[in-house]
Formats: sequence, structure tokens, C-alpha cells
Amino acid sequence: MNQAICNNLESFVLDKGDFWEISCSAPSNIALVKYWGKDNARGPQIPSNPSLSFSLENCRTFAFFKVSKEEVKSPSFSFFFEGKASPTFEKKMRTWLTRLEEESECARNIWAFLSQRQVELHSMNTFPHSAGIASSASSYAAFAFCFWILGQRLLGKDSGAISWQEISTWARLGSGSACRSLFAGFTSWGQSNLIAHSSDYYANSLENVHSTFKDIRDCILIVDSQNKAVSSTQGHATMEKHPFKDERQQIVRQHFQMVLNALASGDWALLGQTIEQEALHMHAMMLSANPAYLLMKAASFNVINKIRAYRDSTKLPLYFTLDAGPNIHLLFPAEVEVQVMEFVREHLQSDLENGKWILDQVAAQSIKQESYFLE
Repeated sequence: MNQAICNNLESFVLDKGDFWEISCSAPSNIALVKYWGKDNARGPQIPSNPSLSFSLENCRTFAFFKVSKEEVKSPSFSFFFEGKASPTFEKKMRTWLTRLEEESECARNIWAFLSQRQVELHSMNTFPHSAGIASSASSYAAFAFCFWILGQRLLGKDSGAISWQEISTWARLGSGSACRSLFAGFTSWGQSNLIAHSSDYYANSLENVHSTFKDIRDCILIVDSQNKAVSSTQGHATMEKHPFKDERQQIVRQHFQMVLNALASGDWALLGQTIEQEALHMHAMMLSANPAYLLMKAASFNVINKIRAYRDSTKLPLYFTLDAGPNIHLLFPAEVEVQVMEFVREHLQSDLENGKWILDQVAAQSIKQESYFLE
């Protein structure tokens, strides 16, 4: 659980005399049941359906936040991605902060403070950006935590307990799936009668998970690391008037219940079959949208066919899923890692961009205190 990091919030803030530095890292997550479509009539970043994911240990975003303590004559606000100025991300960050200001009095106080200071935001990923590995989720989760920590510093509450629901709500306003990256292990987001205290506004840790899934492995097969032709924001928008919108809502809720049942009972076959259907159903929504689009590549289909053939011949429990991109997440238990990784190297690596893959696992801790990467 994340509470292990709550003992000393002050340790996340470095006092550099004229300014403060706040830094942390947050994980990406892989959705087993997808968030795809928004209920815009009810507010920003409200999901059309409940979703479920687990956070990753190694695919993380490192966030660094530098702010002057005193007011300055020439306030500034700048964003740097992997050491380079990024006006695009700066614009997104300002949009997010405007949403926060509208939703939260605490956030309004923070934004009023920042608007009179020199502010630098930095981030970097340990994985390719905008290729369907939920980089926005880890980024907004990390910065939501940093901003919340600043708010506690301004209120003199550095030693207080962390409000995970509030930070998750803040992260959601930047990127919907970011609300799930505030939690280790398995997480659900979206109101559902199947989960007590569930909400469309923040995520919650999923407690009823069989021990067989606690050490699940995720080998992320990088088919293409380039930016997606259609962003997730654009993809969500296509669902508003999608001809199969109602059918999608019915099916995704069935998948949600099936995944919950599989996680609780330890049923690998049920989990694997359901998450494969769910991933392909989401991509089918892309193919049947107006205008239609396809994020998977030819190599994505090659990899999927090879995974299925290998599973049929070996009877090993390995299954795939995809986020909104071409890259394949290959999920399997830790005890078959040697056999599966041999299969990846011998049969899948030739289909991957520069033969690249990332071996990851369920995160035991979400937010981490990190030394800043540019030091």
C-alpha cells in the first residue's frame, strides 16, 4: 500500500534557500478493462464505464518541480520534457491547472501562489512517450502528488496524512487513467455496484486479489515507439457518437465483472481470455468509428498470432492486452518467466522496433521519493 511513504511528507521537499524543489516518480499502469469514452455532460474526465488496471514497477515518470518562495517581478512558468523545453506540454499543464483551480479551493490557492513565482516543471519517462504505454497517467499522477505536497507546505501541514482520494481526483483532471497510477497493485476507477465506495471521480485500490496475481509479469513488446496518429483524447471523442456506443457499454461492464471474478478466484484462463477480448474490442471501436482509424501495426498482429500459437502448443498461461497504441503487453505468472522470455527472444524480437521490449511487474509502491534525474 502507498501509506508506507506517508510518514514524512517533508522529505519530498528540498529547501534550496530561495526556492523549493519537489520531486517524485509515479508508475504507468496497464488497464485490463479499458477507460474508453467520457461522460462529458457530468464534467471533465468522467468515465463512461468503470475500468481496472495494475500499476507497473519500472515504467515510471520522474517529475521535478522547482518554485521560488518569494514573489518575483517577472513570474514565469515553463515545462521541460527530458531536458528540453516543451511548449506543447506546458500548454497541457496550464489547461490542467485551470481545471484544478475550478474544482478545488486548495488548488486555487496553489495556482495563485505559482502565478507570482518562477516555476519550472521537468519530467522524463523510463519508456517511450505517446506509444500506448500510458505516459500521461504516470506524468499527471506524479505532478498531482507534487502540487498537493506544495499545498501542504503552504498550509503548514507537511506532517499530515496523505489524502489519496483528493490527489487521485486532481490527477484525473489531467488524464483520466492517471487517477489509477496513484495506487500500487490493482486499482479500479468508475462507479460500480460491484465495488464498495467506487467513484467516477477518483480511483481506489482493489483489495480482493488472489495471491497468484501479486507477482504477475508484464513484458511490454515495443512494436512502434513513435507518437500515435490519433491521440487518446481524440479517440475518446469518437465514442460520443459511435454507432456501437451502447453495445460497448454493455460488453465492457460484462468484462469488468469477469475480470473481478478472475482476480478474486485466481483464474488465469478467465482473466487472460477476458482481457484479450476487452483489448481487441476497444480497438474494434476504433476501426468502426467515423472516421475510422487503426493504431495497431502489421507487427502487432504478427505478435498476437505468435502468442496464441505458442500458448496453444505449450499450454502456458500467457495472455496479451494493448492500450490505445500498437504495443503489446504480454502478461504471465512469475514462475514461467524463463520459458516466456526465451520465447520472446527467439520468436518475437524480430517483430519489435530495434528488438526492444521492457520486462515489468506489478508495482509494490506507487509514488516514490526519487533523486532528481538531472542532478
